[in-house]
Amino acid sequence: MSHLTPGPVKPLKPLPLGLWASPQTRLYMAFIGVMLYAYILFFIRTIFYKSQRLDQVGAMVMKTEQMIHRIHTTDFNMAINMERLDNGFLDY
Repeated sequence: MSHLTPGPVKPLKPLPLGLWASPQTRLYMAFIGVMLYAYILFFIRTIFYKSQRLDQVGAMVMKTEQMIHRIHTTDFNMAINMERLDNGFLDY
């Protein structure tokens, strides 16, 4: 019965990329690689510009808050001065 059993199996060596893929498959893989590279670059650029725009919006909000604070302070000081004027007229 030993002549019916299979002999030892040799391990298969992996073939290099160019031997198992047809030229059309290699072209598709190259195209997919280029598209993936372009998508990653586009994604990184989009995130960078979005963060830049958010920084600009944050700076504009800070300027607006400062302007509102200055207007409020000026308005408050004017109200105090008007109250002093009213109190001053009562003295006469």
